[in-house]
Amino acid sequence: MKHILVIAGCIFILKVFSPGTSPMLSSASVGKLKERTGGEWKDKYCASLKEGNIIVMNGKAELVVNVTLENGSKITTDGYVIKKDGTKTALKNGDCVDKAGTIIQSKKSKESNSEKK
Repeated sequence: MKHILVIAGCIFILKVFSPGTSPMLSSASVGKLKERTGGEWKDKYCASLKEGNIIVMNGKAELVVNVTLENGSKITTDGYVIKKDGTKTALKNGDCVDKAGTIIQSKKSKESNSEKK
C-alpha cells in the first residue's frame, strides 16, 4: 500500500511541475515570484569562466546538457550558440543569450571588440 501512495505522489509531483503543464499564474503572481527569486527569471543563459574554461550558467546552476530554444537555436554546455541555419558563435566570458536566441554581449566584450577595430 505504501508503494502505491509513493508512486501516486511521484506522478502527481511530476505532473504539476512538468514544463508543458505548468499551472496558470496571474501577472501579479509572476511579479511576486520574480521578487522572491531576486527579480530574475531563468530565461537567459550566461557564459562564465571556470578553471580556465567557458561554462554556461542558467541562474545559479551550471548547464549540464545542451539546451534547444524555442526558435531552434542550441546552447551548448561549452559556450557555443548554434543557430537553426547552422552558424556557430562562441560565447565570451560575461556574454548572455536570451530565450529568443539573441546574444547580449557583456560590457567587457563590447569594449574589447571596439579596441580591436
